Amino acid sequence: MKALLKRKYLITLIHKLFNMGKSYLLLFLLLFSCNISLIAQSKAEYSFGMTGFVDTNQIILRWAPLDVQSWIAGKYYGYKLSRFIYKNEGIPLEPEDVIASEEVLVYNIKPLPVEEWMAKIDTNLIEENYAGIAAGAIYGDTFEIEELSEHPAIRSFNSIKEQESRFSYGLMAADMDYTVAMDLGLGYIDNSASTDGEIEYMYIVTLSDEADPKLVKQPGVFLANPDSMSVLESIDTLFALPGDKAVAISWAIPLSSTYTAYNVEKSIDSGQTYIKVNDLPVVVIDGEYKSEVSFTDSLPNNSTIVSYRVRGLNAFGMQGPPSDTIQVKGKPSRLTCYALINGIEESLNNQMAIQWQLLQVDDINLLQELNLYRSPTHNGTYIKVNSEPMPPSQTQYIDSFPEVSNYYKVIITDINGYEYESIHSLAQHADSIPPAAPVSLNGTCDKTGLVKLKWSKNTEEDLQGYRVYLSNFADSFYVQITKSLAIDSFYYYTTNINTLTKKLYFRVTAEDNRHNMSDMSATCEITRPDIIPPANPVLYNASATPPGIELSFVCSPSIDVTIHKLQKRKKGARIWSTIYTIDDVQLSGDMNAFIDSNVTYQYLYQYRVLAYDEAGNYSSSKLIELRGFDSGIRGNIFDVEVDKVEYTPLNTITFDTNFINRYPNTVNIVQWRYSDSTDIYNFQIYRSVDDSPFRIYDVVYVPQNINHVPQELQSYINTAKYWYLDLRMLGKYGHEGALNGGQSGSGGGGSQGGGSGPNNNGERTYKYKIIANHRDGATSRLSSDVSIVVN
Repeated sequence: MKALLKRKYLITLIHKLFNMGKSYLLLFLLLFSCNISLIAQSKAEYSFGMTGFVDTNQIILRWAPLDVQSWIAGKYYGYKLSRFIYKNEGIPLEPEDVIASEEVLVYNIKPLPVEEWMAKIDTNLIEENYAGIAAGAIYGDTFEIEELSEHPAIRSFNSIKEQESRFSYGLMAADMDYTVAMDLGLGYIDNSASTDGEIEYMYIVTLSDEADPKLVKQPGVFLANPDSMSVLESIDTLFALPGDKAVAISWAIPLSSTYTAYNVEKSIDSGQTYIKVNDLPVVVIDGEYKSEVSFTDSLPNNSTIVSYRVRGLNAFGMQGPPSDTIQVKGKPSRLTCYALINGIEESLNNQMAIQWQLLQVDDINLLQELNLYRSPTHNGTYIKVNSEPMPPSQTQYIDSFPEVSNYYKVIITDINGYEYESIHSLAQHADSIPPAAPVSLNGTCDKTGLVKLKWSKNTEEDLQGYRVYLSNFADSFYVQITKSLAIDSFYYYTTNINTLTKKLYFRVTAEDNRHNMSDMSATCEITRPDIIPPANPVLYNASATPPGIELSFVCSPSIDVTIHKLQKRKKGARIWSTIYTIDDVQLSGDMNAFIDSNVTYQYLYQYRVLAYDEAGNYSSSKLIELRGFDSGIRGNIFDVEVDKVEYTPLNTITFDTNFINRYPNTVNIVQWRYSDSTDIYNFQIYRSVDDSPFRIYDVVYVPQNINHVPQELQSYINTAKYWYLDLRMLGKYGHEGALNGGQSGSGGGGSQGGGSGPNNNGERTYKYKIIANHRDGATSRLSSDVSIVVN
């Protein structure tokens, strides 16, 4: 049951990958069938790989164990090969239908018994005798390497190496001969499958049912589809390197080649017939990572033209088409002759006469020509001097247009194309005239100390280079700083900029190939960059006053200061703004003062003074921070108004029959605006009745909530303003009404007796003033009073 589930999982996975696209399926097969890293991690797990191709009327399969343990298990248990239909007319089947289509082609295929191998070996007509190699790998009494010790550990190691050798040679024999692969139980030809492309198959090979299915970690899988049609391509890029009665044939290995070996064929009758010249197939051993294959063959002589071609062999014993042919004939060995330049003379007209002699020449008729080459340097590019080849008998040549410096060499070419090169020899014109002194020397030095010098390039043809000199004083001794000749007309030098010496002085000389040196160039003066900032200015006083923040500072005493900047920013801000500048150098100790009037008590400000020198270096005073002057007075209360409202309470209240309310159901509503509501805490209400003095009467806390106001009064309130409800009205006889109570949104408030009492008409005059309180203790200005007469 577990084996069935495992197989169902495998088929489901392949089915899903197929639906995802061909590239995913190929990637799966590559990892699943070829990745050695998936080999079993324990002795009880086996792995197999599988491949194949679709022929015109059959499907040829080939599989192999992926390690020694799997090789041994395959020999012992044998293999089981199953075929599934996974696609019909281009439509993938469901996993359940794929499983149901299983057809076991071979239940238990094992290597042939030893008796049948002996018969094959005796009757085998293949000269390579791969059947014998395979039989020896399976049934041979010994396949051991030489034992160097009787120690148990060494014997155990040799036993492991023996099994690895059997495994390697057995698979090699199977790769060389597909018949041997089938005899080893590693191949099968399916003649019962449809190859018209309507039905596509999946083959799975695993151990036979004699083995525990849990032991197989990785079965071999092959999908037979139209892409599996085998196309054997011909080998291209064939090369031949002739030698003395021998030739080396080489060819490139195709990147997508299915060939495991190659045969080399040759023809000595102009391509009429070809015979195989290699006794054993030419094999590239895995792990060599070669990009080409080579084969060496002997030739009957050095005059006959021989044709060669190459054919590839795949793991199924199939031979590919022949490559294009290449013709070659032998080439005699190199001679021992050589040329020696034994003299160079300069004539009065600046020509060079080069003489040489030939040594170890047995037969001058074997030489074809001589050529003279010249280069301005010993390892440079050599150019042929003579326009026509010289005969081997010539021993001198006149170079009419030599360079200032000349390296000559003679090259002999024999009749077989071999070249023999002499040792080069130097010739120079007599020269005692130095180059001109370099001109237009100038340079710069950056803040890292890198000096960049440049000058005009000299025009002398024999110029070899330049030398650069340095001094700290214009008229002092100059020291050479170039370790070797500078080839180009520029030079980089690094100097120390942390020094009191501000100037550097440079000069340059030119030198030719004869080491004649020019006069020194004019002096180039370079100033070291200034990286030292000026001394710090001192910001020693800052105080907040009603006009603004008064600042006092002392300028930097450095003599190279060009500007001072007084800067400020709000604390927490990133950008500084300059509020005052002082140009030019200031005398040491000069004091300066500035009043910053653009401040407010609401922000904390930071101040500093910067001093800049000519190079842009700057220094800063310490930071001072403080707020603007705070008088404790904030905004103004304005637009104050008071209205008398008579209303009918919605709730019935029973009063004492002995109390007569002069003003029943009457309320004064005071409303106002305030110009600074930042951090407002409350408002104090002052009231005066008739001609009594103003006294604090109630407190209004913010924010206010209109829902605390009786419903019948809410429509009289402008919520865009602050407001107060005076519900404690005085009676006609000076008593405060029992019905009414002060209403501010926060409650509270005291009573206030009348002044001289109501007039004869029973009227009273109510006056109100308001002041605002902030949480930091500041207050507003007291508002002007507003009054209303109530009767």
